[in-house]
Amino acid sequence: MSPLAYTKGIVFGVISLQNFQWSAMKRICSFLLLLVLGFAALTPPLYAQRMSPEESERQSRKAAKTQQKMLHKKNKKQAKVTRKFEKAQRKQTKKANRDLAKRQQSSPL
Repeated sequence: MSPLAYTKGIVFGVISLQNFQWSAMKRICSFLLLLVLGFAALTPPLYAQRMSPEESERQSRKAAKTQQKMLHKKNKKQAKVTRKFEKAQRKQTKKANRDLAKRQQSSPL
């Protein structure tokens, strides 16, 4: 066999068995490594999968507190809008009574 025909493990376009074993092992190892890393990236961490009762209780208390704060804020806003509406109504009633009084004074019966 001439040295030109044998270059980097290829003999006339056919891979020799010695290099095939190493390249196959390298490919299999790299594929398995890629598979394991991909699986590890897709699964959530263990602490997220299993939550202790204390952690669950703490999270529910926190959610309840946040809900209460939000409701308190909405109630304050609603009360403010109600007060503003009532004030506008009082003002409108007062003006209507004033106009009525002026009309009654100006037109003698």
